[in-house]
Amino acid sequence: MSVKGVVVWYSPEDGYVSVLFVTNMQAKTCWGSCLRIGRKADTDFRSMEMEIQLPFTSVPLVITGWKIWGLCGAFMFTGRWFVQLYYTRKLRRPTFPIAYWYMSLAGSFMLLSYFIFGKNDSVGIISNLFPSFVATYNLFMELTHRKRNLSPESQT
Repeated sequence: MSVKGVVVWYSPEDGYVSVLFVTNMQAKTCWGSCLRIGRKADTDFRSMEMEIQLPFTSVPLVITGWKIWGLCGAFMFTGRWFVQLYYTRKLRRPTFPIAYWYMSLAGSFMLLSYFIFGKNDSVGIISNLFPSFVATYNLFMELTHRKRNLSPESQT
């Protein structure tokens, strides 16, 4: 689908800049994908938002700073399984590398902060609180085990 034209306008009432990417032009009508970029009066991270009008729907997709933060946390939390898969295939035995626990901890805290500050969702808070404790405990155990194996007393 090619873009036939671009229409940009500013709305002083709500402070948004809207961009319409025109993909179809019929007699006296045009339609395409609309992108709204703007900030509300306050400078809160939660209030920065971008609204994308999805084609063929009347429901816009609103992307906020907290939503991007939460998605990055979800990708981090999910990506740990790819790290574990890589090391399992590399060593040809099931293993959980230390990067797995760091990614688990980082993703869990990112999702936890998203659910506390960005969404205020108690189910999301509870579902990400427990994995953060497990990841912290396992990371502590892994680092303690490595330190114990590297100490001079264990060499004798």
